[in-house]
Amino acid sequence: MVQTPQKYKTLFWICVLLLLMNVLAKKVVIEEQERQISSLQKATAAMRTRPEKIKKAETRTDVKQRQIRQILGSVPEESLLTLYISQMRSLVDKNQLTLTRPLVFTAQKQGRLKLLKYSTRIEVSGDYPQIKGLIADIQNMDGLSHIDSADFKRDPKKERLIRMTLGVSIYFSRERV
Repeated sequence: MVQTPQKYKTLFWICVLLLLMNVLAKKVVIEEQERQISSLQKATAAMRTRPEKIKKAETRTDVKQRQIRQILGSVPEESLLTLYISQMRSLVDKNQLTLTRPLVFTAQKQGRLKLLKYSTRIEVSGDYPQIKGLIADIQNMDGLSHIDSADFKRDPKKERLIRMTLGVSIYFSRERV
């Protein structure tokens, strides 16, 4: 029997060890890549067939349309304008404010929504708590109203009084929506 030198035995075991490490590394890397490929394929398949996502988007649109219809349904009819004007005037009186200019409402048509926007500028003078009460009352009015602007100035003659100019818009429907 021929004896192999020690040098060849060492080389043989190094090659075997490298081969085993190579097989092990390949197995680990390939398995990880196969898992990634599988998850990417599932994600791609889910993105291609998204009928449930489309249905959810349609549902969100339906919800938004229903909310718009609900808001438009709460808008008072134009025939109630005089009631709102008198209510606005009574809010000024309720808060014991002095009206420095008459309430004049101007109408503006609001596009396709069959809405009319009536705007006015309320100019009053009074103490801070009274003005704060008026703003709160206007915000709590029924219907669809909006405070467009507010300007506050100290009265030069009476320093504890505040002059306020409040831009207010109230929306009315021409027809029942």
